[in-house]
Amino acid sequence: MTIQLFDVATGREFNQLPGYHSRVHSIAFGPDGRFLASGSEDNRIFLWDVVAGQVVRHLTGHEGGVFAVAFAPEDQVLASGGEDRTIRLWDYTSGRELLRYTGHTAWITSLAFSPDQEYVVSGSQDTTARLWETVSGTELHRWQSHRSSVEAVAFSTDGKRVASASWDKTVRLWDPKTGGPLQKYIGHSGGVKAVAFSPDGTLLASGGGDYGIRLWDVKSGKCLRTCWGHEGVVFSLSFSPDGELVASGSEDRTVRFWDANTGREARRLPDNHGLVSAVAFSPDGKRLAVVNTGGSTLLARPVAIPARPTIGPAGAPLAADLEKLWTDLASDDARTAYTVTRTLAAMPEVAVPFLSKRLKPVPPPDEAHVMRLAAALQADDARLRDGATGELLRLGALAEPGLTKVIEALPPGDARRRLEQVLTQLRGNVASPAVLRELRAIGVLLKIKTPEARKMLEQLAAGAPEALLTQEAKGALKRFV
Repeated sequence: MTIQLFDVATGREFNQLPGYHSRVHSIAFGPDGRFLASGSEDNRIFLWDVVAGQVVRHLTGHEGGVFAVAFAPEDQVLASGGEDRTIRLWDYTSGRELLRYTGHTAWITSLAFSPDQEYVVSGSQDTTARLWETVSGTELHRWQSHRSSVEAVAFSTDGKRVASASWDKTVRLWDPKTGGPLQKYIGHSGGVKAVAFSPDGTLLASGGGDYGIRLWDVKSGKCLRTCWGHEGVVFSLSFSPDGELVASGSEDRTVRFWDANTGREARRLPDNHGLVSAVAFSPDGKRLAVVNTGGSTLLARPVAIPARPTIGPAGAPLAADLEKLWTDLASDDARTAYTVTRTLAAMPEVAVPFLSKRLKPVPPPDEAHVMRLAAALQADDARLRDGATGELLRLGALAEPGLTKVIEALPPGDARRRLEQVLTQLRGNVASPAVLRELRAIGVLLKIKTPEARKMLEQLAAGAPEALLTQEAKGALKRFV
């Protein structure tokens, strides 16, 4: 097996880390990004020096395959677990085993440290997730509500929540202090293999056997958006340190990057030679480690440096360039749109006034307005139909009652089918290009984080409560710190 390292800026391979002859199940970056740990079926943990491009040491002692590795935030401590049902803590600078936790009755699938390093959470095929005191190895809580193997666990960045994902198709949140349940997320139609909190703790990503990735609002438990595109089981997820991207690895041999603000695919790496079992961003966001069964681990970064628009004589972007940015913000190519969001966010003094002229709170519609839009959907003119579709999607749930009333009054035929298609889109939260552009603009304001940007978000959040734009603005305000 070979581990490859790719330069971020150029995409050029600058090193290879040879030496693997067994399948790798888990990887993790150390807190400073210099070290990468990997656990494999040969019972060993490899510790790689990413900068030097070589193995620093092997950690040995497990009596079975190592399926989970996790670095502590400090103190040169690494946790590992796997087939032998034990959790082991290592001083990875010396290779010495520090502690051993026992109690699980089946393979350990995943591990995570709390941000303060006081606790370790573990997930197991014995259907439990457990919380351990790091220093003593004492089991503090045992969560037994899942009905199948717990495939993944994660700690929120504030340490106040633990997530457990199970093959029983559910994700659950727990209070690590009291041990009590906080949320239960239901929506996956297949087992859940991966879970990850966003860096700010407001989003939770989950993926698994239904090939989809769901992004949940942590506080409400509402599924905000679903990322579709993989053609196989999603095995692993990782948020970029800035919270803008979610990387996913899948049985379909692809690594894909998703815009966390829209749920759209931003980019994918070239197909690998085998299923992708693990992905992990480095702490600085410059590399992504990828494990695939074809025999290599790749490190890469999918984000291109955005080009700034042309600058006019007064030092401001030309109007034509701003209009092009606005147009490209609705692009079906998520990579183009992502570059635009970064470009606008890099010039807040221009972007906020520019967006304020184009983003307005969604007013509560009267029934007559919805009826007029429904009538436009029945027109022969495709432009009228497209315009009406976009406006109805912008209204979101507000348009459902009136549109449903019109559909019920129509006889079967093309006109009724058109309206039913739009209603299906409304209920499925499908965004038109115009709506998608507004949601991406919300992401720009969230990146800017100036008082002016906050004021604009507050104005948008005061719109009709059921409108998608209103809900997204409210969600952005919660993340506005």
